[in-house]
Amino acid sequence: MQDLNNQDQTPTDFFSIGIKELTKQLDQCVDLNTLKIDLSAVQLDDSGLISISRTITKFYKTIQILILEIERNGIGNEGMNYLCETLKTCGNINFLKLNLRINKINDDSFRNLANTLIQNKNLSYIIFDFRQSSLPDKVF
Repeated sequence: MQDLNNQDQTPTDFFSIGIKELTKQLDQCVDLNTLKIDLSAVQLDDSGLISISRTITKFYKTIQILILEIERNGIGNEGMNYLCETLKTCGNINFLKLNLRINKINDDSFRNLANTLIQNKNLSYIIFDFRQSSLPDKVF
């Protein structure tokens, strides 16, 4: 574990260390079927979401319930599109809660998400919160 008492580190450095530690701990899990991550308002950016998405992908055979509370961050199209790829890989998810409120996601990424979810035949329960995001008038 890295030294969190280093006075030369910025808040972004602390967050990067936290994401690395979170993914390291998740990597030690086996046969995870439920995952809830709440990283609301913590300056999560595309690289952080990509790291988390890569870790989630490791549970593609077992994960069934996924809750991501990632509102009020700096997530953009790159992170969102990577999350979509993760959701495609994790086809056993049947419950998805995704809070993307107040992020930097454009129409194309929302369309990509909608198309990704349509392809998942196991999804039976979806909760979305996109308030104050760049949600297009027509996603399809």
